Amino acid sequence: MQRELSFERRFEKDIVRQKRRGKDLDKVDIVSFLLARDGKLTSAFYPHKLSGMYEGLWECHLEHDWLLIYKMSDTKVILARTGTHSDLFE
Repeated sequence: MQRELSFERRFEKDIVRQKRRGKDLDKVDIVSFLLARDGKLTSAFYPHKLSGMYEGLWECHLEHDWLLIYKMSDTKVILARTGTHSDLFE
């Protein structure tokens, strides 16, 4: 079953910032496709649950210091934030 993909407003602003930085946005497309189709990622993306201010959400690595924060259910994938560690956690 394919999950519906949606984007939080803050994520859309984060994408604009990543584009200005010259990031390859195809990486976001690949990960979001895998999440929507399979509901999981391989260990190469270091997926893990978050705590603290992002409790209940998941994080994965698109690059060494480029993260994607998302929430999943059986029917939906919500992309919440993307950016560097300092963008998201400071």
